[in-house]
Amino acid sequence: MEKDIGQILDFLKEIRKLHHTYRFTPQPNGGYENDAEHSWSVAVTCMLLKPRLEKEFETKLDGEKMLKMALIHDLAEIQTGDTKTWDTDSRVNKEEKERAAIHSMTTKLPDDLRDEVLKLWEECEAKETPEAKAVKSIDRFDSVVHRTTFEIGWKGKMEEEHATVSALDARQLPRHSFSKVLTMFYELIRNEGVSKGMFHQD
Repeated sequence: MEKDIGQILDFLKEIRKLHHTYRFTPQPNGGYENDAEHSWSVAVTCMLLKPRLEKEFETKLDGEKMLKMALIHDLAEIQTGDTKTWDTDSRVNKEEKERAAIHSMTTKLPDDLRDEVLKLWEECEAKETPEAKAVKSIDRFDSVVHRTTFEIGWKGKMEEEHATVSALDARQLPRHSFSKVLTMFYELIRNEGVSKGMFHQD
């Protein structure tokens, strides 16, 4: 038992690095959002939207699974780092690199917990189950919610090129189109950003 608990502690120490794994999402007071903050936001959004998604699809969703996926979906980025959604070069072999990272990290866990984390991560990445689709959708629009809430636009030549409504929709809508609820949520926050002058029509 002591070895088992020690393994869990070792893994928890490792994943605390998520607090220092930074995304390309600026904070209003300077610096950048970290993956732990982002994962928390995704988890809360999953909790709040789950009942609406169940009503839309007329089926029961596994809320516990959604929360677990939200909490672990970016753990691999402790080793691989974050990538911008529009940076196609850095996204080459992204899934393979992250799969290798999550397998490496979970070797610290007891076998049963390692199997659970890997199964959840793979299901989330596959985006085939309703729960995984929802988590990945929320994961995608979370940065838009963050930027719009704090009125943080896209700055710099590369970012400004991708700050049009059409560019944003091209990155976002394919991830949300399976759900009217999630599409509506994205469109509401996108339109708020447009009204604040953060994105321009093209």
